[in-house]
Amino acid sequence: MKFNILALREAIDEWSMNMGAEDINVVVPDNSAKERKHLGLSEICQECPRAAWYSFRKIYKKAFPPRILRLFQRGHREEFFFIHMMRSVGLTIWEEDPKTGKQFKVTDFEGHLQGSMDTVAADRKMLYSDSKKPFLVEYKTYNDKRFKKLVKEGVKISDPKYYGQVQGYKGYEPRLQGTLFCAVNKNDDDIHFEWINPDALALDHIKDRAESILNSRVPLPRISNRKAFYKCKICVYQDHCFERDVVSDKSCRSCKNAEPAAKGTWRCRLKGKEYGELCSKWEDCNVR
Repeated sequence: MKFNILALREAIDEWSMNMGAEDINVVVPDNSAKERKHLGLSEICQECPRAAWYSFRKIYKKAFPPRILRLFQRGHREEFFFIHMMRSVGLTIWEEDPKTGKQFKVTDFEGHLQGSMDTVAADRKMLYSDSKKPFLVEYKTYNDKRFKKLVKEGVKISDPKYYGQVQGYKGYEPRLQGTLFCAVNKNDDDIHFEWINPDALALDHIKDRAESILNSRVPLPRISNRKAFYKCKICVYQDHCFERDVVSDKSCRSCKNAEPAAKGTWRCRLKGKEYGELCSKWEDCNVR
């Protein structure tokens, strides 16, 4: 499928010049949403496999300051405005799967690997593409520095995590013809669009990474052995990764005796013990 990004951008710019008054009902999810129990595609596609493993085993839950919580909400609001723009220039957008009435989702490995898509769209009037078939649309917000890097290098180079994420959605849902990647610069409201074609090899990489995370009872390799490495310095798991005296948050999930089971559940390897009932036999899974 071919998509004319320039034509879409021109249509949105024209609409922006004449959009007039707006009456948009925006429902923004709250920050106290139910904690994710599965391994998300967004997590698995991050560069460091150890960080993804830490997240899956829930060794540490960071308390975010108010500013960051407001940023999370900003992302939700921008998504709704993008959807409004897309519909205004003629694209058909589905925010929910008509079959389930819920967000579009893909799943694998007995439900332990899941991913939720932003939206699915179709160019039914063929205004910008050569097909009426459905495609994925993902929305992201960027600060000025990252936005400029994205525009210069493209998603695959500037944000391999996002690139892997959308390829995972496409790989698990072959009816999607590709991805329209939408980004907004939070500093000046500039927008960027990029069409991402399917990458057949990406899904194999995702499955290999998922299998290693799900089956490992010890931390996976990290991207650097230096705590001062610039990517490690901004990681929430930095101390847990490098300092031997830092203990994981105590829960059944962070115990080395816990392991994934069928249908997205977990079980305890200890005889007579039930997963979900923290006991005195807890042992930190973060063995360094």
